[in-house]
Amino acid sequence: MQNLIDEWRKNLKSEVRELFPNSISINFHLECFNESLASRVIELSTMALRCFEDKDFLEASLATRSIVETMAVQFRLKTILGADEFVDVELFKKVALGGCFNESPVEQVNIMTLLKKLNKEYPGTLEFHECLSELSHPNMFGVLGHYCVQDFSAGLAKFNNHPPEELFKPFADNLKKTIGSSFRIYNDCCQLLGSKIFNKEFESQSLHNGALNGGAN
Repeated sequence: MQNLIDEWRKNLKSEVRELFPNSISINFHLECFNESLASRVIELSTMALRCFEDKDFLEASLATRSIVETMAVQFRLKTILGADEFVDVELFKKVALGGCFNESPVEQVNIMTLLKKLNKEYPGTLEFHECLSELSHPNMFGVLGHYCVQDFSAGLAKFNNHPPEELFKPFADNLKKTIGSSFRIYNDCCQLLGSKIFNKEFESQSLHNGALNGGAN
């Protein structure tokens, strides 16, 4: 799994340059977002892998859940890019800029909506995310699954810092598949971005500032 992460890291761009002088195109924003999402997945994957190896399964579960959610955003970006040579700027702003704070410039896209779209292309992703979410919640399943092994026949519960490894092996296997799928989506986005110029008439010095000012100019 580490080899896959290292291979992906080598493919990341060290910089993104604007193609058109004296302006900031939508391609520039799209490419920056694609590269940043990839960097996030790589950082989280490195964290998750290290935690699995150290048997810190709670931290591994939290990091893996965030990877799945980031992959859902990557996939939405890919569908936006794959539509045609006109990018829905308003939709892109919702995906890229939406937040839950009152001062957020645009309305947030619900992550569950993105996960359901992802699940159609990658069946099982939504169920995997739900399991990871349960493990991260402080309910009976999430808490006991990490810290307690119950033997009902003996009326005994044993606590330890490292739950049985076999309990989390399926999660580690799914993590590898998720990283591989995320890598492929990233490459697809790179190819789409390299093959065409989107919204040739779009002009904005900053998509974020444009949104804050009521929209891109």
